[in-house]
Amino acid sequence: RFEKQKLVDAAGDDPSMSPEENELWRESVSALADTIEPMWLEAEERLVAVRSAEHAAEKRRDVQVGGLKKVVLRQMEYAWDNSREQEYYESCLETLQTDKRMLKYLGLLERSCQEADDIQAQLIKSQAKAQQFPDGSRQQNAAVEEAGQLYDRALSLDARIRVCCEAAEDLPETLDAVDSMGDFFKNLNPFR
Repeated sequence: RFEKQKLVDAAGDDPSMSPEENELWRESVSALADTIEPMWLEAEERLVAVRSAEHAAEKRRDVQVGGLKKVVLRQMEYAWDNSREQEYYESCLETLQTDKRMLKYLGLLERSCQEADDIQAQLIKSQAKAQQFPDGSRQQNAAVEEAGQLYDRALSLDARIRVCCEAAEDLPETLDAVDSMGDFFKNLNPFR
């Protein structure tokens, strides 16, 4: 909270200045305080508005990020045919999220998982559509072919997802070793 009098009181006289200079200084500080006071109130109001907007945005972000994380973990399980423990998927995701060198793989994983999730929904619709038509009909064959194409795309995305997991598992250690080797050779340089 802005208090005009505190600002004015804090601007005491300077013993090395003349009384006229000190008077001008007090008048300047008083004019400054008069100017700041209305702006200060407006700034406080805007700050409150920004804080509430940040709070609302954080709530939305938590929901969106939590939803995306569920999709990513579910698609990782599908990609590995549930052959790994849940801790493996979570560990891979944590590595991708926390190691800055892995951001490219994190982006690839997120995009692949979102696309795989969309394709699975389309695949279910396509399979249901194929069952609506008589066996051997042209419409059923077209729906089955569409489902086959979606299934092939889903398998391709599963391979990408597994590559991202394997990168999270192996790449940080490899990159650390390469950095260590580079440091070793750099220290061998007698001309440094």
